[in-house]
Amino acid sequence: MNYKNKANLTLIGVGIGFLIALAIQYWVGKNFYTEMLMAVMEAALVGGAADWFAITAIYSKPLGVSYHTEIVPRNREKIIDSLSNFVENDLLSVSSLESRIDKIKLGDKLNNLSDKKKAYVEQKLLDASNYFVSSIGKEHFQNFIFALREKYIYKLNASELVKSAAENIYESKNSEILNFAIDSGIGFLKSEKGIKYVYDIIYKIKQEKTSGFLSRIGLAMMGKTEDDVVDIDVLTDSFVEKAIEKLEMLKQEDNYYRKDLDNAIKNYIANINKYEGELESIKNHITRDSNVEALIEKLFSTTTVEICNKEKDISNAASYLFAIFKKIFYSILENEKAIYGIETTVKKAVIKLIDSKHYVIGKMVRDTLNEFDNDKLNAFIDDKVGDDLQWIRINGSVVGSFAGFIIFLIVYFVYNPYIAPFIRGLF
Repeated sequence: MNYKNKANLTLIGVGIGFLIALAIQYWVGKNFYTEMLMAVMEAALVGGAADWFAITAIYSKPLGVSYHTEIVPRNREKIIDSLSNFVENDLLSVSSLESRIDKIKLGDKLNNLSDKKKAYVEQKLLDASNYFVSSIGKEHFQNFIFALREKYIYKLNASELVKSAAENIYESKNSEILNFAIDSGIGFLKSEKGIKYVYDIIYKIKQEKTSGFLSRIGLAMMGKTEDDVVDIDVLTDSFVEKAIEKLEMLKQEDNYYRKDLDNAIKNYIANINKYEGELESIKNHITRDSNVEALIEKLFSTTTVEICNKEKDISNAASYLFAIFKKIFYSILENEKAIYGIETTVKKAVIKLIDSKHYVIGKMVRDTLNEFDNDKLNAFIDDKVGDDLQWIRINGSVVGSFAGFIIFLIVYFVYNPYIAPFIRGLF
């Protein structure tokens, strides 16, 4: 049973109670108890009826009375404007929204991500990668590549493109590129593959220098063999050690040979147009139909990735995209400056959006409420505060009965025996 029915039953109950009190007083006559019962039920009925009229007048015309009734329907436009203005300018004002956004600590949340949440983010990144690649589709992607090739790649001058890219990259990262190349060379010389490569070269040179007729006669006269003259292992170790030492010296910015190497690379890049024919051939070879189709076939073939201790079959393209997303995600987590840079950027973007589109909030509220006719608006308000309004009706009868009881006691024990005779005596 809802509160409206309870309020109606309460009003009916006190109405019946008033009739019973009236009947009792008629049959028994007036005495303390019948008069008290009559006063209580009369006040309860008046209180309940008055509150019923007041609450009903909010939505409609009680008993057909039109004077200051139908409060909600008659003030529909004012209510809609007031609600939309309240939401836009008070509840969700620009300053309050900006204040709330400023309190959000995205950086702290990212820094404190648990392993479980990191796994959850990885799963979402994988799902997004798989969805993105699946939504494109192999055939659509292939057609896109072919269209891109016809429209742009075939028209590109490969040598100019390579030259421009190389100049831009080397100009801004020449020191890093040189150091990377030097470190790569040092790493190769220290590896087993590099040592074997040097060994093979020295061995070949030894064979060439000692295989001649005169060399063999000279060694024989001295009673020596090829191995006695040259120890390849010792020579290899010595060469590698010296080569690494020289390469380490190249990492010094003021090294003469480093500057010479830097100039040689710049000169090579500047004259890269000499290889225009070769670069065009490479471009055409890479972009021919069979190679493009093979690449796309490989990208969309199935592979298996492990995430959250579970294996999932996805395309190679999705796995490559996932690897990129994952690397970016963890690189951001490891870079506190990047995290707070993202936080600042996001906040500025959101605040800028709020500043430019804040009026949309009020418009949305206004447009939504304008879709309500009088009945729907009444139902909307009644749904939010109807129960409390019906309790007012119930309280009207209860408070009325209590007030009637107090008034009766005052009249019976104070007014009638003392105040009334005193007033009559004055006149």
